Formats: sequence, structure tokens, C-alpha cells
Amino acid sequence: MLSLSSAILWALLWVFLVLIGVAIIVIVYLNIRARRLSHHIGMFRAWSRQDTHSGWVPGLAQYGVDTLSWYRLVALSNRPVYVLPRGGLTLSGPLEHSIDGQIVEVRIKAGEKRYELAVTREDYNGIVSWIESGPPRAQS
Repeated sequence: MLSLSSAILWALLWVFLVLIGVAIIVIVYLNIRARRLSHHIGMFRAWSRQDTHSGWVPGLAQYGVDTLSWYRLVALSNRPVYVLPRGGLTLSGPLEHSIDGQIVEVRIKAGEKRYELAVTREDYNGIVSWIESGPPRAQS
């Protein structure tokens, strides 16, 4: 028969193993989620922040037909954090964010809301082209 201290140690060991198992499952889920998101058409890496005083959050942005969506890289939800309508978006010019100039910061205004993204220069050019081109509209 097990003593009380031995039973407590076994219980603690099982709790520890369950917690390790849950952590592994969460890590695997986050990895699969990030890989699935990154393989969608129109997806690119983009860091975002609420304002100039908060820190950058890594994520992925996606061009849609009429929207630009931004997803946190590390999150349990598959929903975007914010979705910006294509019409009415205004962009600032690119502000160099890295020493080599490969990452630029862009300020986006959608109605009364403001967002900041840090993207590669190529992705910035893609955003500008996407906003300027617009999808064809049906003529009446």
C-alpha cells in the first residue's frame, strides 16, 4: 500500500504530465493554425500596433476582394483581429522602420479608426496597388 506522501507525489507527477500534454497540444495547434493561415491567397506578414506608444504584435494580413484583414500570429481564434473595408482606406507614405530599409511602417486610416502596420517594402507596394486598383464594378 502507498503511503500518503507517495500518493501525493504520484498525483503531482500526473498533474505535471497532463500540463505538459496540454502545452504540447496548444503548441501544435498554434503551429498548424499559422501554417494554414500563411498558405491562403493574398496573405503576407505584417506587424501591427494600436498606436505609436504600444508594442508591435506579429501577424498576417490578407487582401480580400473588398477587405484587408489582419490576424495575430499567435492566437487561438481563426478570426481576424480587424477587417478594413477597401473603399475609404487611406495610407501614409512608407516610413523606414529598419536600418536596411526592408521593413517600412505605414499608417492606415479607415473612417475614424487608425491602424499601424510594419511590412516589407514589397508588401507595402502591394497594399498601395490593391487599394488603387479596386475590383471591377457592374455597370447599370
